[in-house]
Amino acid sequence: HMCRAGQGTEEQWQAVERLYRRPNIVMKISGISYSSKEAWPHRDAKRFVKALYDGFGPGRLIWGGWGNTLAEFKKSQEMFDELFDFASGPSKALIRGKNAERLY
Repeated sequence: HMCRAGQGTEEQWQAVERLYRRPNIVMKISGISYSSKEAWPHRDAKRFVKALYDGFGPGRLIWGGWGNTLAEFKKSQEMFDELFDFASGPSKALIRGKNAERLY
């Protein structure tokens, strides 16, 4: 769940940043609400998403979307598109599933 970035201290976030250097670590981008103090679509968590993207790179991130219904799944897709609006199409494809496919 993105290390629950919005709930930790600066020192704890620095520990996450040290993980960037370890090539065998992959970060799951999920539980966005845990890293946000705002309601959906949790725009304030974008700074953590961008930092993780810059640190791990698109090849080491996995999206953990959610939804038990088609409407919830579409809402999750909308949030992904907003939080990753800075990323290229191929990078988004890696995060949305190609990385998981490769790893699993």
